Amino acid sequence: MLLMSFNLFQLPWPLQPSHRDKAARARAAEAVIREARPDVLVLNEAFSGEALDLVRSLADDWPHRTPVVGRHTRWLAVSGGVAVLSKLPITARHQVVFTDHCLGTSDRFAAKGAALVRFDGWWVAGTHLQADAWQPRRAHAVRTRQLTTIRRLVERIVPPSEPVVIAGDLNVGLARLAEAGRTLGATLHPAPTWTYDAMTNPLARPAGYRDVLDHIGAFHGADVRAVIGPVSVAGFEGDTIPSDHYPVLAKIEY
Repeated sequence: MLLMSFNLFQLPWPLQPSHRDKAARARAAEAVIREARPDVLVLNEAFSGEALDLVRSLADDWPHRTPVVGRHTRWLAVSGGVAVLSKLPITARHQVVFTDHCLGTSDRFAAKGAALVRFDGWWVAGTHLQADAWQPRRAHAVRTRQLTTIRRLVERIVPPSEPVVIAGDLNVGLARLAEAGRTLGATLHPAPTWTYDAMTNPLARPAGYRDVLDHIGAFHGADVRAVIGPVSVAGFEGDTIPSDHYPVLAKIEY
């Protein structure tokens, strides 16, 4: 089973006002996804109408999907931007919206959270954690609480006989990956190359740094733990760069 996690960089207006640009990047993202042909696809930053059009366009090959996390949370301006698409039938689905966020960041207006999806005897948790803020220690503390929320969701819902995989833009760099795994109760497998790279990706260039932020991992709690194959990073071809993040892929066995 092949799993892909892809941060689409499809932000809402007015953060990204150009519908033409977002539509072109969504088409480029679709080409990347169809080339990779994952069995399960975790999307992050699916905030825009163009992102929802992409989800609908992919329905021919990925007919099973969750709603976007937090889409109908009335007290926040936008959804959480996370959705799970699949070639495989979904037998159960749950979501949680985080109550923690950093003031002074756009995350405070987003219903970020996690989607927890069951297939035939195994689960995927797709998520997108707090982005770094002008106070990185505070952002790290928020991410730690968000990871704890996901762990508690998994412990409450998933029986110990069924393995759980987590995937998404965790906004956790290599320096703190092991710590994040301990908080989550999981082993996170880093990609071999940068998934956010200001040196090679023009859309990431304004941030001025490179790191591995997008991860795939397996929870420890199951009697039968999922085995994560080597994580790889999908590159981009063509004139249109679809996102500031490179998607990650891994084969899953359980």
